[in-house]
Amino acid sequence: MKAEHHAHTLESGSIQVGVGRVNITPDESIRLSGYGGRTSLPTGAAGQLWAKAIAIGQGEETVLFVTLDLIGVPAWLKKEVIEKLDMPEAQIAMCAKHTHSGPHLKNVLGPIFMADIPPDDWAGIERYSAALGAKVVRACRDALANREKGQLHWAQGEAGFAGNRRVLENGTWTGFGIQADGPVGHSLPVLKVSNQEDELLALLTNYACHCTTLGGDMNQYHGDWAGEVQRLLEERHPGTTAMIAIGCGADANPNPRGSMNEVLQHGKSLADEVDRIIGNEIVPSPLDMLG
Repeated sequence: MKAEHHAHTLESGSIQVGVGRVNITPDESIRLSGYGGRTSLPTGAAGQLWAKAIAIGQGEETVLFVTLDLIGVPAWLKKEVIEKLDMPEAQIAMCAKHTHSGPHLKNVLGPIFMADIPPDDWAGIERYSAALGAKVVRACRDALANREKGQLHWAQGEAGFAGNRRVLENGTWTGFGIQADGPVGHSLPVLKVSNQEDELLALLTNYACHCTTLGGDMNQYHGDWAGEVQRLLEERHPGTTAMIAIGCGADANPNPRGSMNEVLQHGKSLADEVDRIIGNEIVPSPLDMLG
C-alpha cells in the first residue's frame, strides 16, 4: 500500500532557487572505502560520482543542500566548504550517500581495512582528499550563481526495499542479515525544484537505507542504488539534477542485495515512485501554514 501523498507549494516567483553539480569521480585509482576486505586498487568506474547542490533563498537567508557520492562527510571537508563560502554552518546541509563503492577519504573510517595501506595508495587518498573541497565549493558556488525566481513543491511517497539489518535472537544481536520485524523507515519525501515557468530544475529525495547493494567484491566506483536513482531520473528528465540523501539508514540494508541487478532493481523502483509523486496533483498538507 502506498503512503498517503502529502504536498506543499511555495507560490511561483516567491523564492530564489539555483542548482550546481561537479563530477567528483577520481581520475586515478583510489582505494575504495566501506568494506575492510578489499586489498587492491579499483579497476575503473561503473558509474559516475557527483557533488550536487541546491541553493534556496537570497541574502542572509540563503541555504544550501549538498549531496555527495561519498562514504561520509569528514569534518575537514565541511570546515573547508564553510570557510570558502563564508556562510553560517547552520545554513549548509551536507549529506553523503554513504556508498560503499566510493573513494576512501582522509580521516573517514580509517581503521576499516584489515591490513596496512601501502604508502603509494595513501598518497593517492591524500591527493584526492586535497582536491575534493574545491570541487564541492564549485558546485555550491554554481548553485548560488544560478539562482532565479522559482518554486518548490514537497511531497511524500514510499519505497519498500530497505530492510532492518540487525538480526536478533532472544534480544541479542547475532550478526547482519534481514530482521523481518525490525524497525525500518520506508518514507520517501521528495523536494521538487522548478523555475518560474514550471520547468523542472532539480529533485531531492531522502530514503533511509545503506548504499550497500554492491558487496566487497565490487571494485569499481559506483553510487549504488542512490547513484542509479539519480542516473534514471536525469535520463527521464533531461536538464534536471537529481539528488539523494540517505537519512537515518544505519540499521537498514537494501533487500535483496549483492549484485548490479539488485542496484538496477532498487534504482528503478525508487525512481518510479519519485515520478509517480511528481506526476500527481499537488494536494493540501499541514505545511500550507508556511505559505
